[in-house]
Amino acid sequence: LAVGPDGILYSGGHDKTVRAWSGADGTLLRILEGHTQTVLSLAVGADGTVYSAGCDGPIRVWSGI
Repeated sequence: LAVGPDGILYSGGHDKTVRAWSGADGTLLRILEGHTQTVLSLAVGADGTVYSAGCDGPIRVWSGI
């Protein structure tokens, strides 16, 4: 789980996706697809860029989401 500077929560897991959730009411905002295996780690930069890493190896960079 990671929290962005705008309060959006990001989760990742066995479904190979990163999900963005409203921190205010828990509404699912978007699903980010790109990993081919489980997402293990998430981080959010000060500018809101999301970084995800998983069992598939590469670190994905999600900007402008």
